Amino acid sequence: MPNCYIIDRATDTRVVAQYNLVSKRDLTTLSRNGWEFPWGSIGSHSEVRVFKVALGGVLQGLVAVVNEIEAESVLIRNIESAPHNKKNGQYILGPTLIAIAAKYSFDVGQDGYMRIKPKNRRLATFYASPDIGGVQVAPLLLHFYPQNSLMLMNKYLG
Repeated sequence: MPNCYIIDRATDTRVVAQYNLVSKRDLTTLSRNGWEFPWGSIGSHSEVRVFKVALGGVLQGLVAVVNEIEAESVLIRNIESAPHNKKNGQYILGPTLIAIAAKYSFDVGQDGYMRIKPKNRRLATFYASPDIGGVQVAPLLLHFYPQNSLMLMNKYLG
C-alpha cells in the first residue's frame, strides 16, 4: 500500500500511514457502529471507488469518489474519519482523504479537478481553508483546481 500522512491532533505532527482502494467485499463487512455513512451500500455502486487510510492495520478513514466524465471532474461523494477519530480523536484525516481523491483525479485524467458537497457550512468552511484549498462556489459546493490538488498531494501523500 502507498504511504500517506495523517496529522496527530495532540502534537500537530505528520504520521506515516497507508492508503489503498477498498474492495466492495471488504466494505460489506464494515460495521455501521459509529460510522455516519452506509459504506457497504455506497461501495456497491459500480461507478464509486472507495479508498481507505490505515495505520498499523487499523482503519482511520474512508473517501468515496466518482469519475464524472461529462462534468470533467471527480466528485468526492463521501468522506469520513473513523469513529475513533471524530470528536477530537487522535488523528486528523480530512486533508489526507482529499489528497487521495486528488491523486485519483489525476490518475483518471481529470487533472486534479474535483467537487465536494459538504453536509454543512462548518465543513464547507474547513474545506475552503488555505490548508485544504477548496473554492466555495455555493454555500454547500466547493471546487478543487489542479494547483490546490497538487498542493494536497505533495503535502499528504508519500
